[in-house]
Amino acid sequence: MDHKIKPMKDKLFSFSLTLLAASIAYFAYSILSVSQQIPSILDQVSDINHQIDRTAEKVEPLLVLVPDILQTVENTTNSIPPILDEVGKVRQLVPVALKEVEAVRLTLPSILERVDKLHAQIDILEKRLPDILKTVNQITVVVNDTNQQIEKALPLVPEILGEVEKTRNEIPSYLTRVETIVDNTKDISETAGKGAVTGFFKGIISTPFELLKGTENKIRSSLKNEDKITEEDFTLVYQATAKLLQSDKKDIAYWDNSKTGNKGQVKLVNSFKSEGRECRTVQLLFKAHDGNDDSVNRDFCLNDEGKWGPVE
Repeated sequence: MDHKIKPMKDKLFSFSLTLLAASIAYFAYSILSVSQQIPSILDQVSDINHQIDRTAEKVEPLLVLVPDILQTVENTTNSIPPILDEVGKVRQLVPVALKEVEAVRLTLPSILERVDKLHAQIDILEKRLPDILKTVNQITVVVNDTNQQIEKALPLVPEILGEVEKTRNEIPSYLTRVETIVDNTKDISETAGKGAVTGFFKGIISTPFELLKGTENKIRSSLKNEDKITEEDFTLVYQATAKLLQSDKKDIAYWDNSKTGNKGQVKLVNSFKSEGRECRTVQLLFKAHDGNDDSVNRDFCLNDEGKWGPVE
């Protein structure tokens, strides 16, 4: 029995040794295969090390910015509460804004209605425009005819002025007679009667052109914007001055020339007597169309004939 078991054990031992040898051979072969791959693995490790170095070089500048980034984040975090407060305030205003929007929305129909009415009026105006233009053309024709008539009448002006001059020369004698009648009137007191009548007629015989005759150049020379004041402007100034001096109630008279855009006023600034004559100081204000203002003061006195005249 023992002789049979021993050969079997020897066979099993030999088989085990064979398997062990095969395993060792396979293990040696695996080590050999791994050892052949080690250079490529080392190359890959080297590449990875280079990539890590390059990444580190790029990360280092970013690390310098980290404190600033953290500070910015902190500042942003600190600013959030005020922003939330502002948002809260805005939210409180939203209902008011909505009410305003609602009010505007409610007024839109009336506004649109007015716009529709305006469009309707414009349509009516467009329909009437031909008639309006026709009327304007007719007015233009009338103006042209009037200008022609004025041109025909201009040659008669010197003759008319001559008649006016004669009439003015005769007025003082009529004034004397009127004052005499007033003096003899029992129903009116002597002082009140003279004041009323002479005050009413005082200076009316002076025309605007004679009132400032010969003083235009002196007035012009005292103005900074003399080149902007026209002859027509001076005519309006003369007329306003005459009205002011002929009235005992007015302290100021205005003039306005729509053609030149210039305007101004004549203002009484003082009343006095000189050598027994009644005199007044008048301020002439010129406002040119460009907005520049000029003013000059002139003295006027009544002469023996009852005419207002400038004091030289």
